[in-house]
Amino acid sequence: MKKELTNQEKNEYIFILSLLSNLFGIEKKIKVPQNIDYNRVHKIAADNCISNMISYAVTKANLKIPHDISKSLIYKQKFMLFKDASQFSATKKLIEAFETNGIDNLLVKGQFIKNCYEQPDFRFMSDVDIHVKAKDFEKIKKIVTDLDFKTGTQTDDLLIVYQEPFVEVELHGDNGMFTDTEFNNNLFINAKLQDGKKHTYEFTLDDHYIYIVEHFAKHFRDLGGMGIKMMTDIYHLQKAFSHKINKDYVYKRLRASGTLNFYRTLISKCKKYFELGMTIDNFDMVDIFILSNPMFGTEEVLMYNKRIQFEEKYLNSDNESYLIKRLFPPKSRMIEDYPVLKRAGVLLPLTWVHRGVKIAFSKNRKQYKENITKYKKYNNLSEIEYLKQVMKKAGF
Repeated sequence: MKKELTNQEKNEYIFILSLLSNLFGIEKKIKVPQNIDYNRVHKIAADNCISNMISYAVTKANLKIPHDISKSLIYKQKFMLFKDASQFSATKKLIEAFETNGIDNLLVKGQFIKNCYEQPDFRFMSDVDIHVKAKDFEKIKKIVTDLDFKTGTQTDDLLIVYQEPFVEVELHGDNGMFTDTEFNNNLFINAKLQDGKKHTYEFTLDDHYIYIVEHFAKHFRDLGGMGIKMMTDIYHLQKAFSHKINKDYVYKRLRASGTLNFYRTLISKCKKYFELGMTIDNFDMVDIFILSNPMFGTEEVLMYNKRIQFEEKYLNSDNESYLIKRLFPPKSRMIEDYPVLKRAGVLLPLTWVHRGVKIAFSKNRKQYKENITKYKKYNNLSEIEYLKQVMKKAGF
């Protein structure tokens, strides 16, 4: 886990953030650091899926950069234009087909955020996220096949469909497994039907705003971390909607889910990154954690986050075996899946057996085995303690 940055690395991040700031309309003269490594800048941009924005930014600032780097950035800019158009068209057809065939659907995040940007193609979307109901997966597979989609990964609560070369759609059959979320297991309860529709839902502005903030919290606190692109997202979300949302309602919901202080941290960081400007001396541990992570974080952070979440929620002592408790969760965890334990705790061993059988025959069993291997690998207590400090400073 990255804990320190060299001055060279700091200058690279300062350069990238100043390019983005200039692109977003905060007029600043771009200062190119001495001895800048454009290959490193190119890699950071690629890892964070902001290459197309950096390409536009370099052009706007009229910077002279190495030809091979410039060529690669321009290619990614054009690629994003094609991808953006393909995603928009395919998503529209998919949702129309769902409506016609009686499939409840709720489009979230991507296009909503893209519309906040100066140009929609600035905002890279690796995939499209649509919430459906898991019981409809088999019916959906027939519908998407008729639309020339191919089916990819399928688990108990996720179905991935795609059209080569540009379009991938994640169809979520649950609520995205938010931790301490204010949203119910059935997201449709928190949504409303679009005007004139019977199966196509949408969030209110306030709820979509909350959903996105909690999604970022999930990446930061529960998954592998978050990089620069999510910071550009929250910056544009704030600019577009902070004066339109019902702040009393939004803040109340975020406070209830434990994400309000984190949200305030993100807003503060956005101001620092894109308006006030970064300096060599004002990087703190949260800045390093955000900026040094790629778009979806790292496996290392993911596994340590999972361990921290599990231990804080279910274990009473740091000395208890994490791995054993993953295999045989405590009663407080098992009650979530087996409510009968509230009345008959003596059945706990039987629920462990039932859970084991379910895992053995689940579509997710391969992933479960891989996770156990990873849990054994990431067992550095100093890393865990450092990550806890980052989370605390970030507002959790």
